[in-house]
Amino acid sequence: MVAEFSEKLEGIEQYEQTCCLGIPLHKSKEQLYSQLKKAKEEGTKAHFTGKQIPLKVIHERLDRLLLLQQDITFKKNKKKVGKTFKVLVEGKSKEKKGYYVGRSQYQAPEVDGVIFIKGKNLRTGDFVCVKITKAQEYDLIGKAIK
Repeated sequence: MVAEFSEKLEGIEQYEQTCCLGIPLHKSKEQLYSQLKKAKEEGTKAHFTGKQIPLKVIHERLDRLLLLQQDITFKKNKKKVGKTFKVLVEGKSKEKKGYYVGRSQYQAPEVDGVIFIKGKNLRTGDFVCVKITKAQEYDLIGKAIK
C-alpha cells in the first residue's frame, strides 16, 4: 500500500514515513523506538486501557517499515540519476570529504536526504545546478554544472 501511494505522489519526498508513523524516519532507530513506545494516541483504546504493543513487536515492525522505506526511497533516487536540479548549497559536507551538501526544492530539512555536490568554490546560500551522478538509499550525489 505504501509503495502504491508513493508512486502516485511522485516528487514528494519521504512523506509516507510521517503519514504512517507521525515521525520522520531520519532519526536513529533508538530514537524511533523510544517515540513509538511512548506514543499513546488520545482517543484510542490503548490510550485509555494502558495496553501497549510489546517493545519486541514495535522493534520488529519498525525494522520492516525502515527496510520498506529504504527500498522505496532508493528506487525513487535511482530515477533521478542523470537529471539536473537547482540546489541550495548548505555548506561543506562533514560526511564526504571534498563535497558540499545541499537540498533541492523537493527535500525538506531534517526529514529528507541531501544532495552531496562535487564542485569548487561553492558558497553557502547560493543556488547551483547539480547533475545527479549516483543514487544512495536516502541521499543523492551530483556534480555542480555551469
